[in-house]
Amino acid sequence: MSTAKVQQAEKMMGFTAVLRRIRESRVARALGFCLIIAFTLLPILNIIRIVVSTGANAISNDYVAYVQIVDQVLSGTYDWRHFFSDTFIAGAHCMALPMLVRLAVVKFASWDIYFELYIIIALALLKLILLHQSFTVLAPRASRWLLWPVLAALVFSTSQINVFTFGDAGLQVMLVQVGCALGMWGLVRFRAQWRGIGLMAAGGAIATLSGGGGLLAWPVFLIGLVLLGFRKASHYAAWFAVAAISSLPYVFFIVIRPTIPRKKPSLFNYGFIINSIGWPFTNNIGESVTAFPQAVLAGYLGVALVITGFVLLWAKRRTPYPVQATPGIMYVLLGLLGIWQTSLFRTNIAPWYTTAFMTFWIGLVGLGYVFWVNREPKPAGGRGYASILAPSWSVALAVILLCLYATSNIAYANKVFYLNSRGPAAAACLRNYRVAPTYCEQYLFQWGIGHSGAVDYLGKPLERHHLSVFAAHQEWTLQGDYVLDNVRIREAAGVPGVFWSPGLTGRPGSYADYKHLNLFLHTPNSISWRVSLPANVEQADFHSAVALSESAPIDPSLDGASFEVYVEAEGQSSQQVFQRHLAANQRDWQAFSIPLSVYAGRTIVLRLTSSGGQNNNGDWAMYRYPYIDVRVNPAKSASEDIPAKPFSIKPTAEDAHFDVTNPNQWQAPNMELLQATAGTSSKWRLKQDASLAYKPAIDICLADYTHFYARLGVSSDVALRSLQIFYKLKGQPSVDAEQSVIIPLYAGGDLHEYTFDLKLLFLSKGAHLTGLRLAPISNSAPSRESWAEIADLRLIRRDQPTQCAAAHD
Repeated sequence: MSTAKVQQAEKMMGFTAVLRRIRESRVARALGFCLIIAFTLLPILNIIRIVVSTGANAISNDYVAYVQIVDQVLSGTYDWRHFFSDTFIAGAHCMALPMLVRLAVVKFASWDIYFELYIIIALALLKLILLHQSFTVLAPRASRWLLWPVLAALVFSTSQINVFTFGDAGLQVMLVQVGCALGMWGLVRFRAQWRGIGLMAAGGAIATLSGGGGLLAWPVFLIGLVLLGFRKASHYAAWFAVAAISSLPYVFFIVIRPTIPRKKPSLFNYGFIINSIGWPFTNNIGESVTAFPQAVLAGYLGVALVITGFVLLWAKRRTPYPVQATPGIMYVLLGLLGIWQTSLFRTNIAPWYTTAFMTFWIGLVGLGYVFWVNREPKPAGGRGYASILAPSWSVALAVILLCLYATSNIAYANKVFYLNSRGPAAAACLRNYRVAPTYCEQYLFQWGIGHSGAVDYLGKPLERHHLSVFAAHQEWTLQGDYVLDNVRIREAAGVPGVFWSPGLTGRPGSYADYKHLNLFLHTPNSISWRVSLPANVEQADFHSAVALSESAPIDPSLDGASFEVYVEAEGQSSQQVFQRHLAANQRDWQAFSIPLSVYAGRTIVLRLTSSGGQNNNGDWAMYRYPYIDVRVNPAKSASEDIPAKPFSIKPTAEDAHFDVTNPNQWQAPNMELLQATAGTSSKWRLKQDASLAYKPAIDICLADYTHFYARLGVSSDVALRSLQIFYKLKGQPSVDAEQSVIIPLYAGGDLHEYTFDLKLLFLSKGAHLTGLRLAPISNSAPSRESWAEIADLRLIRRDQPTQCAAAHD
């Protein structure tokens, strides 16, 4: 051997010795242990943070399928013989077990949606533990701690945010996942034992009775039985018996008595499968359900990894590798079967499918662990090239996962879908369903607008049984109530307007956001919040905090601002209940609370504002997520005025009135005039794309008005019922859908009043209306007999001096 080679070998031996000493060092081991714990907890705590800081306790969207079952169960009128048929959803999913868990939440936690979410997080933790134990119990236990952060990152990835933040999807998906993980762990932990068969049976039954994806547990378990050396015929008989019994709901409701017709399946949709494999490592999955180049790239990488991994396993088939890798093999196959099952009848990928598809990648991690921990010494009978390639495959997997994860799973906002239906606005609309405007429908449901009575259908049973937003403990948020007519704003000229903002920034956000936002209230603007505290209130406290925005200019001459809160009860004058002055450099939150229990049974107005000193420059006042913590006693009678009394919205002579009874003032494409009575109403026959466009010139400063107001009725044969008002602002070339509001209509053909609050449009103070058009049925195909009767259309005048003279963009 040459001198150079000898020196190189000595250096490598010295380096190896250093690494060995580091591994054997107690300090190094302790530091490594702490780092592993930290990196394991990081994704878990991140998901918990998101769950706690977003959304509201609102039952919404798909929960409408269960609310009547809950109502009948609590009323004692439910026929349990129909339980399996009532919980067989979409003709594909037996949701019997998730429904039982949900009924427990209803019974013991008043259907607090956060309890469902905490159960989902707990199930994910159990899944994480079962996976770690499954992957390490058969293989050498060296480096087993390294699996914790890797598995935690995949199990609690932000790409699965829709499973963790929406209970209906999450409870079903995670019960399937835990059932599969439990059955796999049982087979691995108790090889060739009846205890393993028992745990497999329990896990398989849990998965199968929680969703259609649970059926896949049984073929995967069968493969596990073979690979793990189960040889008794009785073991396989038990597998078949439990699989057959737990699958009976699917046999009955899909084969014997189908609940919905099935379309012809696509047996091998290659593009869908590749896209689905990469779906867990893709951005914008909450905005689109089609293919992404990012997903396709990740999908091909996954296919390459699984093919090469299985080739390496085949090369080492006479070694312990195949048995040790069985948990990984089972999980890879579970993921692939789940993707194939979804591809049979789906052409688009929903964002909550991510969890099922992530099992493929988790299975690859299980294979990688086996390859890595067996790298030294070379296994008996192993071939040289395989012994080198196997650990190299593990390294390649780690690098690919790290790159894919870092580019797709840091942020979660671009993956959110269902969370949009349970924000603070959704909770406010649901709690105030009796008096809420009809456009509240869009904050609770995501399947289109115009389903008459949908909000009432959801709200009435919840109120009857004191559930969800009607439970004994409630949280009323100003951000949520902003969508209602019980919140009014007053904005001064020459200063920024009122808006909602994340953190302490001066960056505007939407009141309808699922995030908990803070109120930006520049001096001397104010906001008034009208609430009615029922007579059975036992405790009510207003909570917030004050600070000056960190985005405010830094100027030594600024003198800060005084934050003020006033309470005005019916029949009494306004009283100041909070005041605090902050210097211009005070940018940290200062918490405060105001007791309101003394106003039980009364309607009050909370007014939040701030005042300046010598000047208002830099008085960027902010109130942190204002809310009222309310505790009521459901056993006591509440007053008749439980719903908040909104501020009055009444037509007056000061309004901007558009005469809909005069057909000469309107262009009416696809509308046929049936009858017009001056000062009363006009009645029109409706065709496809019917609309009315106002012909006279308009130049109206919208800062002087609070609401669009309409009074109309549409024939009952129209299915999806909504009025769309298009508005053109000065400087815009034409009227388009981007500048419009949609107002769902009541059922029946009677005339009803409808309003839309202009504060929800984020208009500039200098916005001027220059054009107007309305579509009586905006998203429905009319019949030959469809008609609309329109009696009034106007802008409601604001009850304060005009701000338009000084308004500017």
